[in-house]
Amino acid sequence: MLKILPAVEGYVLANIATQGLFNSNPLQFLLGDLNSTVGSSNPNALQLAMGPNHSGISLKELLMNSMSTATTGTTTSQVSGKPVYKTVYGQTGGVLDTVQQNFMDNMGNIIVGTALSTAGFRIAKKVLRKPISMANRSLKNFGLAGTIQF
Repeated sequence: MLKILPAVEGYVLANIATQGLFNSNPLQFLLGDLNSTVGSSNPNALQLAMGPNHSGISLKELLMNSMSTATTGTTTSQVSGKPVYKTVYGQTGGVLDTVQQNFMDNMGNIIVGTALSTAGFRIAKKVLRKPISMANRSLKNFGLAGTIQF
C-alpha cells in the first residue's frame, strides 16, 4: 500500500539532508551522472527532473571515492633494524572531507529545516484530518483503498 503523505514527508526530509550534505536533490544523489544531459539536444523527463548540470556529490562518488584502501609499505624496525612489512589503511579522495565540511557549514539549516518540516506535516495532518478521511473514503469507494491512501 502506498501512503502519499508519509512518502511526501520522507522526500522532503531526504531533500533537506541531501541538499545540506551533498549539494544535490535525492534524485541527483541516487542517479548521479547516470542520466546526464551533456550533449543531449532532446532531454527526457528524467533529465529534466534532475535539473541542469549536477555539481553535487552522488551516491556513486561517495562509494567509489571514499572506499578504504589498504597499501603495503616497508618500514625499518626500530629495535632490530630489519625491514617490516606493514599494511596501512586510509581514505582516498576528498569526498568525505567535503561531506564533513558541508555538514559543518549547513548543520543549522539541516536541524531547523528538519524540525520545521516535521512539525509542519504533523500540524497539516491534524488540520486536514477531515478532508484526508474524505479522500480515503472516496478511494475506498473506487476500490483503491488497499493500494493507495493519503
